[in-house]
Amino acid sequence: MEVLLADLALAYAQSDIKQYCARHHVQWHYELLTSPLVANRPLIVGFNWGARADYVFNAPTGINAENFLKQDLASLRRVVPYLSRFLGDDELRAISQSNICFFRSQRASQISTHDLQLCQPIFARLVAILKPSYLIGFSAQLKASLCQQDLLEDIQTTAIRWQSGTRTLTYTACKAYLKGGARIYFLPHPNYPLPRAAREQAWAFCFANTHSSLALEASAPDQHVGWAE
Repeated sequence: MEVLLADLALAYAQSDIKQYCARHHVQWHYELLTSPLVANRPLIVGFNWGARADYVFNAPTGINAENFLKQDLASLRRVVPYLSRFLGDDELRAISQSNICFFRSQRASQISTHDLQLCQPIFARLVAILKPSYLIGFSAQLKASLCQQDLLEDIQTTAIRWQSGTRTLTYTACKAYLKGGARIYFLPHPNYPLPRAAREQAWAFCFANTHSSLALEASAPDQHVGWAE
């Protein structure tokens, strides 16, 4: 992990967002992941870390290994009951969280294609180290970016429909594999206006027929990832 942090610092030095920060006199830097550092457990992945113009974010000197449930989850707090129900509490306690872009910004639109390309090999190495049992994404921007980079294969989708007045609305849940073998599930963002029944359908689609295999994986001994990687 120390090597990844060092490589991330080098990547950030070449990034467009660093130049933006310098021009606008803000300090946002980057983050690698927040995690109990347990391999073979779920990894929640988003597009990139957030930032505020009025707050200084320092470059990390290590990994925040605080339990997922004790972190400031913001809107993700709303999906904790679903995580507990569909994954189980043992998996929930060992979840890690990261992003495909490690650079902070106020808006996803501030992240350039160049910056995504700088982060992509580091993200791939992070996944190789953690060997997550699967990844879970709640970001439409994440899914779009992975598709644009042609990093998904064996994509399966289902259209979930519901009525809003006279309109029929649709949400498309998706499950796929990252090239390289890791499973990834795309689920509705906790702030996405979705009826409870439709949200339940999305989770059930992603985790249908995986309960038994996930239970076997969850019963495997925890493997804490050290700093020598």
